[in-house]
Amino acid sequence: MSANKAKETKRVRVHSNYVLPSDRHPFSVHLEIVRRYVNLARNTALPAENVEGPGIPVQSAGMNVRFLKDIGLLTASSRGKYSPTEQAISYIYARTADENRAKLILRQVLQNKWFTDATLAHLRTTPVTTREQLLNELALVAQTDRQVKGPALAVLLDYLVYAGIINEDEQGITLGTSVQSVAPKGNDVKASAPALDGTMGSGTIPSTQLSNDIAAEPIGTDKWHVIQTEDFYIKVKSDMYAIEDLKDAVKMLEKKVKRVRDLSDSSSTSDGGKVDEQT
Repeated sequence: MSANKAKETKRVRVHSNYVLPSDRHPFSVHLEIVRRYVNLARNTALPAENVEGPGIPVQSAGMNVRFLKDIGLLTASSRGKYSPTEQAISYIYARTADENRAKLILRQVLQNKWFTDATLAHLRTTPVTTREQLLNELALVAQTDRQVKGPALAVLLDYLVYAGIINEDEQGITLGTSVQSVAPKGNDVKASAPALDGTMGSGTIPSTQLSNDIAAEPIGTDKWHVIQTEDFYIKVKSDMYAIEDLKDAVKMLEKKVKRVRDLSDSSSTSDGGKVDEQT
Protein backbone atom coordinates (compact mmCIF):
# COMPACT_ATOMS: atom_id res chain seq x y z
CA MET A 1 0.00 0.00 0.00
CA SER A 2 2.76 2.39 0.97
CA ALA A 3 4.60 1.47 -2.26
CA ASN A 4 1.52 2.36 -4.30
CA LYS A 5 1.19 5.67 -2.50
CA ALA A 6 4.85 6.40 -3.21
CA LYS A 7 4.23 5.80 -6.90
CA GLU A 8 1.17 8.03 -6.88
CA THR A 9 3.01 10.88 -5.16
CA LYS A 10 6.11 10.54 -7.33
CA ARG A 11 6.66 13.72 -9.30
CA VAL A 12 6.00 13.18 -13.01
CA ARG A 13 8.35 14.92 -15.43
CA VAL A 14 6.33 17.16 -17.77
CA HIS A 15 7.47 17.47 -21.38
CA SER A 16 8.38 20.82 -22.92
CA ASN A 17 10.00 21.64 -26.26
CA TYR A 18 12.04 24.31 -24.51
CA VAL A 19 13.96 24.80 -21.28
CA LEU A 20 11.57 26.45 -18.82
CA PRO A 21 12.30 28.23 -15.55
CA SER A 22 11.35 26.56 -12.31
CA ASP A 23 7.67 26.81 -11.43
CA ARG A 24 8.60 27.38 -7.78
CA HIS A 25 10.49 30.68 -7.96
CA PRO A 26 9.36 34.15 -9.09
CA PHE A 27 11.09 36.41 -11.59
CA SER A 28 12.69 38.48 -8.82
CA VAL A 29 14.69 35.44 -7.70
CA HIS A 30 16.11 35.09 -11.23
CA LEU A 31 17.50 38.63 -11.09
CA GLU A 32 19.07 37.92 -7.71
CA ILE A 33 20.69 34.71 -9.03
CA VAL A 34 22.21 36.60 -11.96
CA ARG A 35 23.41 39.38 -9.64
CA ARG A 36 25.06 36.86 -7.32
CA TYR A 37 26.83 35.15 -10.23
CA VAL A 38 28.14 38.50 -11.48
CA ASN A 39 29.47 39.36 -8.00
CA LEU A 40 30.95 35.95 -7.19
CA ALA A 41 31.82 34.28 -10.48
CA ARG A 42 32.79 37.02 -12.92
CA ASN A 43 36.28 35.58 -13.45
CA THR A 44 35.57 31.98 -12.53
CA ALA A 45 32.83 29.36 -12.62
CA LEU A 46 30.77 28.20 -9.68
CA PRO A 47 28.19 25.47 -9.03
CA ALA A 48 24.69 26.75 -8.39
CA GLU A 49 24.69 26.00 -4.68
CA ASN A 50 27.64 28.37 -4.16
CA VAL A 51 25.56 31.42 -5.08
CA GLU A 52 22.57 30.52 -2.91
CA GLY A 53 22.05 32.39 0.33
CA PRO A 54 20.10 35.44 1.53
CA GLY A 55 17.51 36.34 -1.12
CA ILE A 56 18.08 33.09 -3.02
CA PRO A 57 16.18 30.10 -1.58
CA VAL A 58 17.88 26.74 -1.31
CA GLN A 59 17.91 24.88 -4.66
CA SER A 60 16.48 27.90 -6.52
CA ALA A 61 19.73 28.55 -8.39
CA GLY A 62 20.16 24.89 -9.26
CA MET A 63 16.61 24.72 -10.62
CA ASN A 64 17.03 27.80 -12.84
CA VAL A 65 20.61 27.82 -14.15
CA ARG A 66 19.70 25.79 -17.24
CA PHE A 67 17.05 28.34 -18.18
CA LEU A 68 19.38 31.29 -17.49
CA LYS A 69 21.99 29.61 -19.68
CA ASP A 70 19.39 29.00 -22.39
CA ILE A 71 18.42 32.68 -22.65
CA GLY A 72 22.02 33.89 -22.60
CA LEU A 73 22.61 35.21 -19.08
CA LEU A 74 24.84 32.35 -17.89
CA THR A 75 27.35 30.13 -19.62
CA ALA A 76 28.41 26.63 -18.59
CA SER A 77 32.21 26.43 -18.39
CA SER A 78 32.39 22.92 -16.92
CA ARG A 79 30.00 20.28 -15.67
CA GLY A 80 27.74 21.78 -13.06
CA LYS A 81 29.57 25.11 -13.00
CA TYR A 82 28.38 28.40 -14.50
CA SER A 83 29.60 31.94 -14.98
CA PRO A 84 27.84 35.13 -16.12
CA THR A 85 27.85 36.20 -19.76
CA GLU A 86 29.00 39.65 -20.87
CA GLN A 87 25.33 40.63 -21.31
CA ALA A 88 24.59 39.58 -17.73
CA ILE A 89 27.53 41.60 -16.40
CA SER A 90 26.48 44.66 -18.41
CA TYR A 91 22.88 44.29 -17.22
CA ILE A 92 23.73 44.02 -13.52
CA TYR A 93 26.11 46.99 -13.51
CA ALA A 94 23.70 49.10 -15.57
CA ARG A 95 20.97 48.25 -13.08
CA THR A 96 22.96 49.89 -10.28
CA ALA A 97 23.13 53.15 -12.24
CA ASP A 98 20.14 53.32 -14.59
CA GLU A 99 17.26 50.83 -14.44
CA ASN A 100 15.94 51.88 -17.87
CA ARG A 101 19.29 51.24 -19.53
CA ALA A 102 19.47 47.88 -17.79
CA LYS A 103 16.06 46.99 -19.21
CA LEU A 104 17.28 47.81 -22.72
CA ILE A 105 20.14 45.35 -22.27
CA LEU A 106 17.78 42.63 -21.07
CA ARG A 107 15.46 43.41 -23.98
CA GLN A 108 18.30 42.69 -26.39
CA VAL A 109 19.07 39.44 -24.57
CA LEU A 110 15.45 38.33 -25.00
CA GLN A 111 15.27 39.11 -28.71
CA ASN A 112 14.46 36.15 -30.92
CA LYS A 113 13.82 33.86 -27.95
CA TRP A 114 10.95 31.48 -28.64
CA PHE A 115 8.63 32.97 -26.00
CA THR A 116 9.34 36.51 -27.23
CA ASP A 117 8.52 35.58 -30.82
CA ALA A 118 5.38 33.67 -29.81
CA THR A 119 4.12 36.52 -27.64
CA LEU A 120 4.71 39.20 -30.28
CA ALA A 121 3.10 37.08 -32.99
CA HIS A 122 0.02 36.65 -30.79
CA LEU A 123 -0.17 40.38 -30.08
CA ARG A 124 0.02 41.21 -33.78
CA THR A 125 -3.22 39.33 -34.33
CA THR A 126 -4.75 40.16 -30.92
CA PRO A 127 -3.46 43.66 -30.00
CA VAL A 128 -5.07 43.58 -26.54
CA THR A 129 -4.97 40.22 -24.80
CA THR A 130 -4.97 38.72 -21.33
CA ARG A 131 -2.30 36.93 -19.34
CA GLU A 132 -4.38 33.75 -19.46
CA GLN A 133 -4.58 33.84 -23.25
CA LEU A 134 -0.84 34.37 -23.54
CA LEU A 135 -0.09 31.56 -21.10
CA ASN A 136 -2.26 29.27 -23.23
CA GLU A 137 -0.38 30.40 -26.34
CA LEU A 138 3.03 29.77 -24.79
CA ALA A 139 1.92 26.34 -23.59
CA LEU A 140 0.84 25.48 -27.14
CA VAL A 141 4.13 26.63 -28.66
CA ALA A 142 6.19 24.82 -26.01
CA GLN A 143 3.91 21.77 -26.26
CA THR A 144 3.70 21.48 -22.51
CA ASP A 145 1.00 21.03 -19.88
CA ARG A 146 -0.62 24.43 -19.28
CA GLN A 147 -1.94 23.51 -15.83
CA VAL A 148 1.31 22.07 -14.51
CA LYS A 149 3.72 24.54 -16.12
CA GLY A 150 1.53 27.64 -15.77
CA PRO A 151 3.72 29.23 -13.03
CA ALA A 152 6.87 28.66 -15.11
CA LEU A 153 5.24 30.18 -18.20
CA ALA A 154 4.12 33.15 -16.08
CA VAL A 155 7.78 33.86 -15.26
CA LEU A 156 8.46 34.18 -19.00
CA LEU A 157 5.77 36.87 -19.25
CA ASP A 158 7.29 38.62 -16.22
CA TYR A 159 10.60 38.80 -18.12
CA LEU A 160 8.85 40.40 -21.12
CA VAL A 161 6.94 42.89 -18.96
CA TYR A 162 10.07 43.94 -17.06
CA ALA A 163 12.05 44.40 -20.28
CA GLY A 164 9.30 46.54 -21.79
CA ILE A 165 8.61 44.16 -24.65
CA ILE A 166 5.00 44.00 -23.51
CA ASN A 167 2.89 46.26 -21.29
CA GLU A 168 0.48 44.89 -18.70
CA ASP A 169 -2.18 46.95 -16.92
CA GLU A 170 -5.81 46.65 -15.83
CA GLN A 171 -6.92 46.68 -19.50
CA GLY A 172 -4.78 43.67 -20.37
CA ILE A 173 -1.50 43.05 -22.17
CA THR A 174 -0.38 45.07 -25.19
CA LEU A 175 2.76 45.49 -27.26
CA GLY A 176 5.52 47.49 -25.58
CA THR A 177 6.08 51.01 -26.90
CA SER A 178 9.81 50.52 -27.46
CA VAL A 179 9.88 46.98 -28.78
CA GLN A 180 12.96 46.11 -30.79
CA SER A 181 12.10 42.41 -31.26
CA VAL A 182 9.63 41.46 -33.92
CA ALA A 183 7.45 38.45 -34.58
CA PRO A 184 8.50 35.72 -37.03
CA LYS A 185 7.86 36.51 -40.68
CA GLY A 186 4.97 34.88 -42.49
CA ASN A 187 1.80 33.02 -41.59
CA ASP A 188 3.14 30.62 -38.99
CA VAL A 189 4.59 30.86 -35.52
CA LYS A 190 7.40 28.32 -35.45
CA ALA A 191 7.57 25.91 -32.57
CA SER A 192 11.32 25.35 -32.33
CA ALA A 193 14.45 27.29 -31.48
CA PRO A 194 15.68 30.07 -33.81
CA ALA A 195 18.30 29.07 -36.35
CA LEU A 196 21.50 31.06 -36.85
CA ASP A 197 20.04 32.87 -39.86
CA GLY A 198 17.25 34.35 -37.74
CA THR A 199 14.56 32.01 -39.07
CA MET A 200 12.82 29.38 -36.99
CA GLY A 201 13.14 25.61 -37.09
CA SER A 202 10.62 22.93 -37.97
CA GLY A 203 7.18 22.58 -36.44
CA THR A 204 4.48 25.21 -36.80
CA ILE A 205 1.39 26.51 -35.11
CA PRO A 206 -0.99 28.22 -37.56
CA SER A 207 -1.73 31.89 -37.07
CA THR A 208 -3.67 34.45 -39.03
CA GLN A 209 -2.18 36.44 -41.89
CA LEU A 210 -0.09 39.32 -40.60
CA SER A 211 -1.01 42.69 -42.09
CA ASN A 212 2.60 43.92 -42.03
CA ASP A 213 5.59 42.08 -43.44
CA ILE A 214 8.33 42.21 -40.81
CA ALA A 215 11.62 40.34 -40.94
CA ALA A 216 14.28 40.19 -38.23
CA GLU A 217 18.00 39.59 -38.65
CA PRO A 218 20.02 38.07 -35.79
CA ILE A 219 21.38 40.46 -33.19
CA GLY A 220 24.94 41.53 -33.77
CA THR A 221 27.16 43.94 -35.64
CA ASP A 222 25.72 45.15 -38.95
CA LYS A 223 22.48 43.23 -38.45
CA TRP A 224 19.20 44.83 -39.46
CA HIS A 225 15.45 44.75 -38.87
CA VAL A 226 13.16 45.29 -41.84
CA ILE A 227 9.57 46.55 -41.55
CA GLN A 228 7.57 46.63 -44.76
CA THR A 229 3.91 47.47 -45.34
CA GLU A 230 1.90 48.74 -48.30
CA ASP A 231 2.72 52.31 -47.22
CA PHE A 232 6.35 52.22 -46.12
CA TYR A 233 9.61 50.27 -46.00
CA ILE A 234 12.02 50.69 -43.08
CA LYS A 235 15.40 49.04 -42.57
CA VAL A 236 16.96 49.84 -39.21
CA LYS A 237 20.16 48.66 -37.60
CA SER A 238 19.81 46.35 -34.58
CA ASP A 239 20.95 48.97 -32.12
CA MET A 240 18.97 50.92 -29.53
CA TYR A 241 20.65 54.20 -30.50
CA ALA A 242 19.47 53.61 -34.07
CA ILE A 243 15.96 53.06 -32.73
CA GLU A 244 16.09 56.39 -30.88
CA ASP A 245 17.33 58.12 -34.06
CA LEU A 246 14.47 56.52 -35.97
CA LYS A 247 11.95 57.88 -33.46
CA ASP A 248 13.40 61.40 -33.89
CA ALA A 249 13.29 61.04 -37.67
CA VAL A 250 9.64 59.92 -37.57
CA LYS A 251 8.72 62.92 -35.40
CA MET A 252 10.45 65.26 -37.86
CA LEU A 253 8.67 63.57 -40.77
CA GLU A 254 5.34 63.93 -38.98
CA LYS A 255 5.90 67.70 -38.65
CA LYS A 256 6.74 67.99 -42.35
CA VAL A 257 3.64 66.04 -43.38
CA LYS A 258 1.44 68.20 -41.15
CA ARG A 259 3.00 71.37 -42.59
CA VAL A 260 2.41 70.22 -46.17
CA ARG A 261 -1.17 69.22 -45.32
CA ASP A 262 -1.84 72.59 -43.68
CA LEU A 263 -0.49 74.42 -46.73
CA SER A 264 -2.62 72.23 -48.99
CA ASP A 265 -5.75 72.89 -46.90
CA SER A 266 -5.00 76.60 -46.85
CA SER A 267 -4.55 76.64 -50.64
CA SER A 268 -7.83 74.77 -51.17
CA THR A 269 -9.69 77.25 -48.94
CA SER A 270 -8.14 80.20 -50.79
CA ASP A 271 -9.07 78.78 -54.20
CA GLY A 272 -12.59 78.11 -53.02
CA GLY A 273 -12.96 81.73 -51.95
CA LYS A 274 -11.86 83.01 -55.38
CA VAL A 275 -14.39 80.81 -57.13
CA ASP A 276 -17.20 82.15 -54.93
CA GLU A 277 -16.20 85.72 -55.81
CA GLN A 278 -16.31 84.98 -59.56
CA THR A 279 -19.77 83.43 -59.33
